[in-house]
Amino acid sequence: MHSFLAVLDTPYTKSKPNGNLNNLCADLIYQHALGIDSKEFVSFCILNYGGLRSSLPADSIFTKNIFELSPFENHLVILKLYPQHYDSLFRYLISRKSDPVSGLVLNMQKGQVKIQGAKFDSRRPLYFVTNNYMANGGDGFGILLESDFRKDLDITMREALMIELKKEYLKNGFIKPRNQRRFIHE
Repeated sequence: MHSFLAVLDTPYTKSKPNGNLNNLCADLIYQHALGIDSKEFVSFCILNYGGLRSSLPADSIFTKNIFELSPFENHLVILKLYPQHYDSLFRYLISRKSDPVSGLVLNMQKGQVKIQGAKFDSRRPLYFVTNNYMANGGDGFGILLESDFRKDLDITMREALMIELKKEYLKNGFIKPRNQRRFIHE
């Protein structure tokens, strides 16, 4: 519980619609999913706002901090979603204005979605990473039950957060700021 992971230069807190903690957690989970040897290319990450239970201070971060942040035993899941479900998923995300995302930018006023910085091809199915709570329809994400492809990964969200946080800190000597707006009003 007292293993050192990283040092944060600024506090990370969750916030609606855009919080640096929201972005950090989604980015780290997305990064972990990209590193998994898999034939499915993961296009983005969606987590649930309520699953983040504490902030991270501008200080040394230890495993206990991540246990406080992510106290649940939720594991990671890769899902495949088809074009007929995009509208429902993205409209629900826009209506909530809070769920941590990575690889997505959602324009709340125009109802537009960009994946990896570009307008996405709405004719192709997409793979993405989330947690098993959401994959099972939790927090109103019943649309995710429509996926006919589910790959349960043998790692908890908490473990992935710790691995990727430590990896980024060791690589860079710092944790990159995560202040990008992923829910915009333009």
